[in-house]
Order: sequence, then structure tokens, then C-alpha cells
Amino acid sequence: MDYTRNLITDSLVASAIKSAMVELSPSDVTNRGKIVPLVLKKLQESLDGKYGPGTVYIANITISQMDFDANYNAAIEAKSIAAQEQARAEIENKTAIARAEAEKQVAVLKAEADAEKIRIAAEAQAKANQLIQESLTAELIELKKIEAWDGKLPQAVGSDTLIGISTE
Repeated sequence: MDYTRNLITDSLVASAIKSAMVELSPSDVTNRGKIVPLVLKKLQESLDGKYGPGTVYIANITISQMDFDANYNAAIEAKSIAAQEQARAEIENKTAIARAEAEKQVAVLKAEADAEKIRIAAEAQAKANQLIQESLTAELIELKKIEAWDGKLPQAVGSDTLIGISTE
């Protein structure tokens, strides 16, 4: 047992733990389910590198105390908060972009609807004008003049104007 103790030094274990922690995200550093397999892998790689593959085989490790320096805990917390704030900002940005796209689509559809409404009204007016034009006769024009006349003679008469007054 002492022989194995001398092969696996505290510094080798500490190095494997530190190497594993560097690869993990701040939220995973305290997650035993993530750190134990990674430390086991790193420790085995260190032993294989130091003594050759197959010399020492680690079947399992147990991490009983995971105490961190207060500064390290604060750094993990700060990094975790920064990651959460970044994720929140990304979500807010995506939401704002989606909202802007939706508003753009609404504006385009409204503009298209307005243009269609104007086109339909113009076609209807053109059709009405065509029908009026087709139905106009000299007699109808005279009738409209008579219907519009208020019974008063014009106040101003030009030299080219002929006024017909019937005495009948």
C-alpha cells in the first residue's frame, strides 16, 4: 500500500484536479457527476505519462472534500453571473429582433392591403367613368345643364359667349 502511496503523490492528484477544473464551466466545477470522471481521466493520463501505460490503473476515485478558496468561489460566482447575464442579453436581443421582424411583416402587409384598396378603388372609378362616358348623349348633357341651372343669368359675359334666351 505504501508503494502505491508513493506512486500517486498529492501534487499529482492536485495537478489532475486543477487540470480537470480548467476544462469545466463555472457551474460544473462543483458538480461531482462531472468533475469525478474528468479528474479520474486526468489522473490516469498523468500516471500513464509518468510511469507508462498499464503500470498503475485507477478503478475509481472519491472526492470527499471540495473546499475552494473564498476568492475562487467568488470568481466562480462572478463568472456564473456573467454567463447568466450574457444568456439573458442574448435572449432579449433575439426577442427584440423577432419583435422587429413581426412588426416589419405587419407593416408590409398593411402597406400591401392599402395599395390593394387603392387599386380596387381606382379600377372601380375607372369602370364608373367608362360607363358614364358610354352613356353620355347630347340630350343627356343638355338635361344636366338644365337641372344644374339656378335660373340666374351669368354675371360676366365674354365676347365669344353666346347666350340663347328663348322667349316662348
